[in-house]
Amino acid sequence: MHITFRQLRLFPALAETGSVSAAARRTHVTQPAASMQLREVTDSIGLTLYEVVPRRVVLTEAGEELARTARAIADQWEGFGQSVAAIKGLTRGRLRVQVVSTAKYFVRRLLGARFAAQRFKPIVRLELGNNEAIREAVAGGLGLAVLSGHALEGRAANPGVRILPVVGFPIPSKWHRVYLRSRDLSAIGAVFREHLLSEMQPTPVVV
Repeated sequence: MHITFRQLRLFPALAETGSVSAAARRTHVTQPAASMQLREVTDSIGLTLYEVVPRRVVLTEAGEELARTARAIADQWEGFGQSVAAIKGLTRGRLRVQVVSTAKYFVRRLLGARFAAQRFKPIVRLELGNNEAIREAVAGGLGLAVLSGHALEGRAANPGVRILPVVGFPIPSKWHRVYLRSRDLSAIGAVFREHLLSEMQPTPVVV
């Protein structure tokens, strides 16, 4: 089998994202290049490594095994790089931190403090799961974010979080009420609809 290290990196990314385009972004290649590399790896191994199901890519048993092998190889290579750096008298490398859900409230502030102390400005892109996590990342000094005013919940005055005056903001958005066309609203449903219509007035955002 003739498989490059760059090609191997795609499979852990594919396993974690479930998307060829997302795996391509994570490994810093174009989607066409990622698709071509995946086909080349599949042809080289001679087994089906992934299947496309509605809106997601799922690895087969062979694909999962390849992803585990690729992670192990990447970890070994990273460890070698850190060992070489240590020999040179340097402390550097890639650190992976996994935390429980409650740690998301403070770990980003620790990181923002683990960069300010070293005067380090990382060029990174974070994928965060919700508005609260994004807000805490901003409070930790990890960057700027565009959030709905509703997501701040009156916390704009919290330490580390401030609303900036930006031309073109706030960005207007529309909310829609949706219900099944095939079913009539119940009496209570109709009352709730009217309540929504009466309460959904534009809320000014103070900058």
